[in-house]
Amino acid sequence: MVLIAGGTYSSSSAELYNPSSGTFTATDSLITACPKPTATLLESGWVLIAQCAELYNPATGTFSATGGLLYPYPRINFTSTRLNNGMVLIAGGETDYGDSVSNAQLYQVPEIEDLSPASGRTGTSVTITGTHFGTTQGTSTVTFNGVSTTPTNWTDTGIAVTVPTAATTGNVVVTVSGTASNGSSFTVLTAPGITSLSPSWGTAGTHVTITGTNFGTTGTVTFNGTTATTTSWSDTEITATVPDGAMPGNGSFVVTALGVASDGANFTVFSGPTIISANTATFTMGAGGSFAVRAAGYPTPIFIEAGTLPVGVTFDALSGVLSGVPAEGTVGTYSITFTAHNGVDPDATQSFSLSVQPEILRSYSFRQAITIDHTKAPNTDQVNFPVLISDTYPSLATLANGGNVYQRERLRHHIHFRSQRYEPALI
Repeated sequence: MVLIAGGTYSSSSAELYNPSSGTFTATDSLITACPKPTATLLESGWVLIAQCAELYNPATGTFSATGGLLYPYPRINFTSTRLNNGMVLIAGGETDYGDSVSNAQLYQVPEIEDLSPASGRTGTSVTITGTHFGTTQGTSTVTFNGVSTTPTNWTDTGIAVTVPTAATTGNVVVTVSGTASNGSSFTVLTAPGITSLSPSWGTAGTHVTITGTNFGTTGTVTFNGTTATTTSWSDTEITATVPDGAMPGNGSFVVTALGVASDGANFTVFSGPTIISANTATFTMGAGGSFAVRAAGYPTPIFIEAGTLPVGVTFDALSGVLSGVPAEGTVGTYSITFTAHNGVDPDATQSFSLSVQPEILRSYSFRQAITIDHTKAPNTDQVNFPVLISDTYPSLATLANGGNVYQRERLRHHIHFRSQRYEPALI
């Protein structure tokens, strides 16, 4: 197509000529009338009408204003040449009054020199380095293969942007005041996506089938940041192994393909039960006792108890606590088997021995002599006469407590007492 625009001080119309059909069609008019204009095809495909400082966009068929010529202005009959660096050289010509113009000007076109990085998934931060971007954004734009993005920083030599959601692989273009830069290729990487894990739980060493999309033909799989061994890989399915040493609990698998990481997929690491507490305990008959059977593993194990427990002692399967007060007559040794279970084979078992020892008695040995005036005793038995002393010394109230009365010297009797009780007798 050939653009024909302006021509006189009163003409602003423009037309397109199609060499294939040999026909003219109307297109958008110039913003202002333009006498003897020049038309220069820019690298972006747009057309610069330098005489009236306008740009023609073939894609939209419209003109827009751009930076005007420097003094002397207006000028006509000059040359307008696009250089290899994309700039346009404006040289020579004459003024409206017919005076010759010998100076030259450059129409600066924004130029992209580098993209960092030059590939990434949507949302990736990209730095565009180049020249003639302008000190502020204003109405200037950045597009990824035609999809606009919102810059987060803008200087004359650098722009910071993020890859827009709808971007596809193609050229990044900076358009400054209607003038488009050269295109710089950017590859939009499609992030791998995990749709399922089978199984979704297991122990270290478990083989896991990861199903999803965009895995490509090679890459890496990590579990909680540790590289997992893979035994098969396709664009939609990977077989990986939970790494040795994986900590019990919730974690996640991540697939990285072509440098782009997927979101994490949850996987729970289980570990088999192990009983870690001692295998013996001692209780005392008549006294409270407690012992906690403890086990490691994930999920938290529960316990099964097999065997005979002393009367008065019970076992809590959830907490693993053996507790109670052994009843009278339970002295002895009891063989018990504890099993810890959490759904991960094999279960852990422990042969346990519970000893019940006799009650511990505290002994008090003492001797107290009491002298009684026999004339005040109610009978004449001078050897084993009943002595009522329970009000004063209740521990001596009966001979069953060890009281003993005997004659030691004339007209005097002595009571000697031995006692083994839980608490000392007060005498």
